[in-house]
Amino acid sequence: MSVLRLKRGDTLQLAVGPVLKADGSVQDITGHTLRFSAKDRSTDLDNAAILSGAIGSGITITNGPAGLALVVIATAAVTVPTNTGFRVLLWDVQIADPAGVTRTLDSGKLIIERDVTQTSP
Repeated sequence: MSVLRLKRGDTLQLAVGPVLKADGSVQDITGHTLRFSAKDRSTDLDNAAILSGAIGSGITITNGPAGLALVVIATAAVTVPTNTGFRVLLWDVQIADPAGVTRTLDSGKLIIERDVTQTSP
């Protein structure tokens, strides 16, 4: 479980991998599906995710044979309460092989803090 922290308006860049097989060897993830979700609560439906990504929409397999991918998600649209100055989301990255077998690669908390500059480029 990982804790990620960034300012609202910054871009989340999360390196994924190398993805490993059960025996500890590197998994070739070519042809696999990856998804990223960040939600207020783990019970929220996927369509209620505050941030999300998939291959071609924020997630890129950077080296399939080496089991490497990159998640790049903009946070400019995330609202942060003025009374606390931060928002805590729960996140995970899941992978599914071509047969549909899914597993969670990493998960944790994403803390988004208010930024001083309120406009995005």
